[in-house]
Amino acid sequence: PGDPLPNARVWIEDFTNHTVTSYSSSGEKYEQVGTPGVAGNGTDPLQFGNIADAYVVGGSAATPTIVYASDGDGGNANRVVKFRVSRGGGATKVETEWATGHVFDNPHSITLHEKSQLLIVADREQQALKLLQSSDGTVLGTWNCGLKFGDGYGVPFGVRTLAFLGRDLLFVASMDNPQDHKYQKISVIDTSKLSAEQGTASPCTVMQTLTIDPQEYSGPHLLGVDKATGDVYAALVADVPKSTVLRFRQNFSS
Repeated sequence: PGDPLPNARVWIEDFTNHTVTSYSSSGEKYEQVGTPGVAGNGTDPLQFGNIADAYVVGGSAATPTIVYASDGDGGNANRVVKFRVSRGGGATKVETEWATGHVFDNPHSITLHEKSQLLIVADREQQALKLLQSSDGTVLGTWNCGLKFGDGYGVPFGVRTLAFLGRDLLFVASMDNPQDHKYQKISVIDTSKLSAEQGTASPCTVMQTLTIDPQEYSGPHLLGVDKATGDVYAALVADVPKSTVLRFRQNFSS
């Protein structure tokens, strides 16, 4: 009562507090997964170690919410976890479906490619995009897509997918680490041919590169997309004197 969007949830990944927490649209706290202030890598109960990002799917009073979490922003977990949150009878149940081994090195961002049901992970310190099966967490390997990472190219920080007006896109934010304002950009990739059958052999094309002026901004950290408008948002957490969010508007007229 009094909440204009009673089925909406805002999910917060708190990497220094090692928790994932959901709130109502009016700010009421609902579920919290992980133990505040305690780093870990257990699965029952589920614990996080510097959780970096999450991709949330669905969820209502009748259907569970599925959360894919990239766990390891400077911590020791360095894994991907899939868990479900079910609600019923006034109680909430959190169940871990799977967790990968500690095979990543700072999995900094994660997104789901809806058509193929493959997960794409920005593995920052391994300087690669990794593909995983969302059903069971099988790591398929590195997906190249023509992007170069490493010295002189930056490393991947953020990933988000977007199906919009018949287009199937992946946005990849990259920059140097440590952050020195160099090689900061967002790559726009056509992922319409990404498939579970072909996996890392799936063809892809870089359609556009959005460069970010180092004289104005610190570089893109994590990304968000507006599925209704196609707009892309980049969070610049190292910008000074205050953190910044940049908005990029889609223009498919040409």
